[in-house]
Amino acid sequence: MPPPAPAHEPAPKPTPTTPTTPTTPTTPTTPTTPTTPDLKPRPEPAPDPTSHTLTRIGTDTVTGYTGEVLFRRLQVRTTAPRVLFTLNGPTGVRFPGNATETTVTTAPDGTATAPPLAAGTAPGTFLVKATLPRTAPL
Repeated sequence: MPPPAPAHEPAPKPTPTTPTTPTTPTTPTTPTTPTTPDLKPRPEPAPDPTSHTLTRIGTDTVTGYTGEVLFRRLQVRTTAPRVLFTLNGPTGVRFPGNATETTVTTAPDGTATAPPLAAGTAPGTFLVKATLPRTAPL
């Protein structure tokens, strides 16, 4: 025969605690008046006059025959007021006035367009470089 099951002891009764004295409530603060947000558009800061960009627009190739005017005009988009176009190469290509460099004013839409090129007397390749002029004040 199995031993008898142990008897369960009753759970101990909780010890009563003394209630604490209530604290005095704090005085509520006065609400602040909400502010009206400033909805005026803020002007954009002026661009840094020493930091400009140049981006080629369209083709990077101009072809033609020796001695002819090349009517495809090279363009850049810029944030600068002027752009210096410089020619380099053995072909004799020139800007108007037999110039190898020219400074153009940027249009209001941000484009600067080189004047038409006159092909030289020698066949070959040449480079047209667009830069920001250093001597002209921006």
